[in-house]
This record gives sequence, C-alpha cells and structure tokens, in this order.
Amino acid sequence: MSNKEIKVELLKDISPKDFEPYGQIMGIAEGEPLEDFPYLCFWPKNVDINGDDEEIDIGLLICRRTKYKITKLERHKRTFEVLFPLGGDTIWVIAPPDNNKEEPDLSRIRAFYLDGTLGMCLHKGTWHWAPICLKETVKFMVLLKGELEDPTDYQDLNLELKLLV
Repeated sequence: MSNKEIKVELLKDISPKDFEPYGQIMGIAEGEPLEDFPYLCFWPKNVDINGDDEEIDIGLLICRRTKYKITKLERHKRTFEVLFPLGGDTIWVIAPPDNNKEEPDLSRIRAFYLDGTLGMCLHKGTWHWAPICLKETVKFMVLLKGELEDPTDYQDLNLELKLLV
C-alpha cells in the first residue's frame, strides 16, 4: 500500500469551471433569478441532470428572514417538489393537496420546523409558499419532477403565525 498526499480544498473556494471535470456544484446563484421578491429568490436549472426530453429541474431557492406572515400559497398540480436545505432554521406552512378544489383547506394547514438536517418531498398539488426563515438567509436546492410547464395556482392569504412550541 502506498501513501499519497492529497490537498483538501473547500468546495466553496472552487469555481464551477474548475469543478466541471467532476460534476456540478450545487447552490451557486448565477444570472437573473426567475422569481425575485424581498423575501426569496429562485433560480431554475441550478444543476442540469437530464437530457432535453426529461422533466426534472434542480433549482436554487434563497430565502430571507421576514415577519411571521403568510400572504400567499401556491400549488403545482402535476409537479412533485423536493426541498433539500443547505442550512436550516425555517418554518414551512403547507396545506395538503386537493386538486378538486380551487383553494386550500385552511382547517388542515400546518407549520413544520426544519433545522437543516432533513428535507421534504411535497406531493403534487400541495399548497405551500416560501419558508419563514429564522436565520438571515437560508438556501434550498429544489428538485422539481413532473410537468415543469405545470400552471401554478395561487391563493392570496393574510395569515399571521403564532408559534406554539
């Protein structure tokens, strides 16, 4: 058995071009975001894992701290969403899917605390919006599988959260 010295490099110090022979770095915000709000920015196709005919997208979601208010929910009837935190301390407010109704059942709305150690896979049609950040910013990788041109339904809300721990 021989020994070999290998320099350990921080991935955050490597350019995407230098990493290209090995794969792709996830979580780097490049170019103009598709969604740009004071509390979130979203870049689709942050990582390209498919050919032109497959319907998978991995996007980058960067959320900023806001008040404990939910002003909107959205759903994608034909798209799964998988959320991988690259950090933590967020609260996600979601309502279960019911594609036969035009608005979420607010009697079934729940809030979930994510500490950065677990992610979520939302069923098609699950009502959700950007998380409430408990830190200044939190990054998520978002994998979308399904019909990426799926029309999004929106529901305007005015919910103030009271955190019960």
